[in-house]
Amino acid sequence: MSMKMELLRALRAANEKIDIQMRNLKGFSEELDKASAAVETVLGADDEYGRQMLDKLAQTKKQIEDTTGALQAAKDKLNTIGIAGVR
Repeated sequence: MSMKMELLRALRAANEKIDIQMRNLKGFSEELDKASAAVETVLGADDEYGRQMLDKLAQTKKQIEDTTGALQAAKDKLNTIGIAGVR
């Protein structure tokens, strides 16, 4: 197998792994939305404990969004490297 083919194969595998992780994170984010809605319904945002829980859920969601952005940036860089390497 040529080096170019090996590079393309490795890039495809890396992209697939990144896509899987991004889908997983999207699922977690959706679950956090559901949890936030449940906390809001049960405790309300005026309740001190409810507010703390909502803050923690929002922080976790932000971390997921940041991680998803970093994964997308890594995927973009891999694709750029792959395009340059195949030429």
